[in-house]
Amino acid sequence: MLIEFRVANYKSFLEEQIFSMVADEREGDAHLENTFTTKAISDIKLLKSVAIYGPNASGKTTFIKAIKFMRDFVSSPNSCYTQEGKIPTQPFLLDTESRQTPSEFEVTFVHKEKRYQYYFSVDADRVYEERLWVYRREEHEVLFDRKLNDNGTGYEWNFSPKLKGKKVKASETTKSNLLYLSRIAESPDDNEQLYEVHEWFACYLHVIGTGKNGDNEVDDSLEQLPQKPTLDEFNEFIIPFLRDADTGIVNFMPENVNFFLSLNGRMSHGTRDGSPPVIFEETDESLGTWRLFYIGRAILGVLKSGAVLLVDELDMSLHIMIIKGLINLFHNPTLNPHNAQLIFSTHDVTLFKSFRRDQIWFIEKDNGGDSEIYSMSKFEPLLNKQEEFNYLQGRYGAIPLFGDYWEEILNEQNKTTGA
Repeated sequence: MLIEFRVANYKSFLEEQIFSMVADEREGDAHLENTFTTKAISDIKLLKSVAIYGPNASGKTTFIKAIKFMRDFVSSPNSCYTQEGKIPTQPFLLDTESRQTPSEFEVTFVHKEKRYQYYFSVDADRVYEERLWVYRREEHEVLFDRKLNDNGTGYEWNFSPKLKGKKVKASETTKSNLLYLSRIAESPDDNEQLYEVHEWFACYLHVIGTGKNGDNEVDDSLEQLPQKPTLDEFNEFIIPFLRDADTGIVNFMPENVNFFLSLNGRMSHGTRDGSPPVIFEETDESLGTWRLFYIGRAILGVLKSGAVLLVDELDMSLHIMIIKGLINLFHNPTLNPHNAQLIFSTHDVTLFKSFRRDQIWFIEKDNGGDSEIYSMSKFEPLLNKQEEFNYLQGRYGAIPLFGDYWEEILNEQNKTTGA
């Protein structure tokens, strides 16, 4: 489960940004069903879901890509490199100094009842620093530390005496463009403790993005989920959503025996005269139907596994009632017994009432192109408590600011409609 993520000097994020899944104590007992506790950090509550808002091009997708890059570079670096062998990271380009500075990533998470904190800094050519902490009660200890030496020709290594395994041998064969944590994964038997950390990235952190044409960007990492749903479970889970959305779909028939890895197939539709269902081809189904299938597949898998799922533009091509239903799956302790977490970007402010204030986050970009992410709980509650209205009125920032051209168009429209 995710506790905190930090990023600095990555694409539109120049300054360090801190995103937290820790529940704000000031929210009190509001929507307690949206929170949970874990033995590893029993003194605080964590959030089951977070919604991220902001205008177009503010950095919402970039934020999700930052987490995805960290996940991919740890779990599958060989598929991550560019054709030129470069590491696919990009610093903030609108500043001379930042273009010459590595990007930084840090995540704090719980896996198998242990709290870890992992950090690395990297540019397109090499890793500069890498560090892993483990928390034992209130104290934390550095398990390993790697830092590029002053002349840039090698690394200084430090290992905790409590870290067992073939650590020195692995460090000697770790290339400058490879993370030590990734190198360990090549030989899991060399260090089971570090492989456990690697496992969280590979198996418990998943992302669904959007393609350039609005289609679904499939996350291949879903095949690493510890608990995958059966076809019967999938149909029992998704078909009611489709049926209640009045699509007429009654069943899904996959082309691949392992449907979870390849969600290609056809759907059968009920008939109006009660005759046998009619099978439709893939191309006959709407973008929204397939979007729900892709997201539903991932949600069912992470609910069974207690994993983290990030979805870019959850509201794309889906009706608001379906979106609310999907979110509530995470808030329901019976359906989410392993405390899976959902993080998603959206523009739909009608979801505000489903959340605590600390579950609503905003991303705003300043005039210099630097994005900032922050929670609604940063602001004191307003007396009217109409958070949707307050946001659209600009009280929390992160809304589009129209120039003279758009203002003229909107004013003309208001005159025409009498608004």
